[in-house]
Amino acid sequence: MLSDKTTEHIGYQCDQESADHGRDDGSCAQRTSVTSTTVLVIAGISISAVSRGLTHAAALSSPNGITLNVFDSLAYLPHYSETLETNRLPRPVAALRDAAIEAHAAMVLTHYYGHIPAMVHNAIDWLTLRWNHSALHNKPLAVIGPTKGGYSGVWSRHHAEESGRIAGARVIELITVTTLHEAVTKLAEQANITKQPPSPIPVTDPHR
Repeated sequence: MLSDKTTEHIGYQCDQESADHGRDDGSCAQRTSVTSTTVLVIAGISISAVSRGLTHAAALSSPNGITLNVFDSLAYLPHYSETLETNRLPRPVAALRDAAIEAHAAMVLTHYYGHIPAMVHNAIDWLTLRWNHSALHNKPLAVIGPTKGGYSGVWSRHHAEESGRIAGARVIELITVTTLHEAVTKLAEQANITKQPPSPIPVTDPHR
């Protein structure tokens, strides 16, 4: 189901009644997870070009407690300015930041050819510059675009040590997925790692 949340951003959510009653009509299934994760989708391309993929991703993700929140008003964002930072933020900027603060992970959809288009880069500037106000601090982020076989781009994720323990550092690497649902799932998994307390480092008793 597609529902308008504000004039600036749109939320994709599965029909709650169908979810609660466990009806499997191809669009929704009974919820199997009590966790709640929100993935912000920043649409740097025509929403109509990815609408079907997003709707499909939302339907498959909803039973696992994952909600997609889509912001598709990049054209209304003013060019980033430190001067505007000190004044009342323009409404589109405030809406974007609020959505990013509420989200646990973010995915930027754009035509990615090894570089990020200026309009998308401007949105990321509004979310990441001024470190003390960064809405995406320590959150998984993917920048991907449609390709012939799916979607590809780059993303940041937690670095796992050889022992399997999650280290504090993050790594940026290439990512290729077949569907948007696959990308959303990967981001949600990383977001859940962020929400969990770090695993204690095992201590070996030297006297044993």
